[in-house]
Amino acid sequence: MKIKLVLLCFVMTLMSCSKNEDASCLSDDMVSVNVKLSGFTITQDTRTLGKKSDQYGDDALTAGVRFISFSVFDSQNKKRVDIVQSSSDTNFGVISFSITPGSYKILAVAHTGSKGEFVIESSTNVKYPADIFYETFCGSTDVELNSSSKDLELSLGRISSRLDIKSSESIPDEAKKLRLSVGDITKERYSSLFFNPSTGCMKDFGVDGYYTNTKTLNPALGVDMKFNLLLNKEQCTLPVLVEVLDDNDQVLYSHKLDEVSFRRSAITTATGTLFAGWKESVTFQTAWSEGTNITF
Repeated sequence: MKIKLVLLCFVMTLMSCSKNEDASCLSDDMVSVNVKLSGFTITQDTRTLGKKSDQYGDDALTAGVRFISFSVFDSQNKKRVDIVQSSSDTNFGVISFSITPGSYKILAVAHTGSKGEFVIESSTNVKYPADIFYETFCGSTDVELNSSSKDLELSLGRISSRLDIKSSESIPDEAKKLRLSVGDITKERYSSLFFNPSTGCMKDFGVDGYYTNTKTLNPALGVDMKFNLLLNKEQCTLPVLVEVLDDNDQVLYSHKLDEVSFRRSAITTATGTLFAGWKESVTFQTAWSEGTNITF
């Protein structure tokens, strides 16, 4: 899945104050930049997501991405602009800032989760807003800003992977939750999640610790659980533990797989028998699905 942001930058000389600059007021050599994200179109591939294909108009970002974090770094890697937007903002997708002319790196990260914005600590380190991975998009570009108008196109690609757990079984009354653990469970659980926006990877993910996420089972919906992940490289193999829990988080059924293949921006689908204890018949299908294309 790719997201394309068309950034239309209108640069002009202004004599006004800006909260993004160290100086209290702009001088004659300051420029104002308006960044407009336009042309939102989202198409969901039924083969990938198992949903009816939907296509939205210019406001489709509100239906998918919930938070955008936007930063600008100068040639000394100093953050000069830091802007966060949520889908509830009236100006969602339109970013304005003032800055001196020069060479800059523009960085944008976005996600579909509900727990707030990313913290862009540097051009090489971004912190998740919670201890849960969301579907995540990232993109950056280097730009020279001067007193002339400039049109920019910034393409955000999906950097997350996804594991889908599916079963055709009926959910037993005592089964209330499904817990997924990915990585080396003999080590510590990750309490904070970071990634490098230039690579889209979380360094040593699954090697120096493990990630866990627990979701509630709904008997009316059956077992069709989706878990987003970030990887330590473009494609990797990691151990996975799937556990069925009761109301008190006691383990009812457990399935451990030592090698599950993951790839960035692709879905690994796991199918099998969850509610019958350990069985040799449990199989996990890890064929890659085609990605979903998003253009805006």
